[in-house]
Amino acid sequence: MTTDLGAQPRHEGDTGSVETFWPCVGALRVVPDFNSLFPQSGQNAAFAGATRPLCDRKLVTLEDQMSVLAKFYVFSSTHVAGHFTGTITDDFTSEFDPFSPHFGEKFSPANLPVAVKDWAGNEVSRVYSDMHGIYNGLSYSSFSVNPPDPSDISRR
Repeated sequence: MTTDLGAQPRHEGDTGSVETFWPCVGALRVVPDFNSLFPQSGQNAAFAGATRPLCDRKLVTLEDQMSVLAKFYVFSSTHVAGHFTGTITDDFTSEFDPFSPHFGEKFSPANLPVAVKDWAGNEVSRVYSDMHGIYNGLSYSSFSVNPPDPSDISRR
């Protein structure tokens, strides 16, 4: 039975204090073959077929004068936001400003709008390029992956 990969409990110190990640001791269950968020996608689940405890309970060992931080990660099926970034360039002019990040390359016009539209052509959001023609933003997203996975998921 695979439960903790040999680390019990695990420690992490990148949060300013050393946190202890206590092992999960919920009801045992068999991990399904595919990720449960989108099982139709055919993406292989980590620990597929292994018997592992649910993480709705933690085994915490208290010592004298000790306080404990036990984290329970909440699952949300909300999609991750799509992030986009880019540079607007003008193919017919050159940048001669030595302080511009595009010096010696194509000119990048400032303050131009960049719109994100849905499948029907309706504008969803808009951002503007900065003084160097660079823009970035966030928009609604949907689930898709491009993993190096032999399950053929990336060809959909």
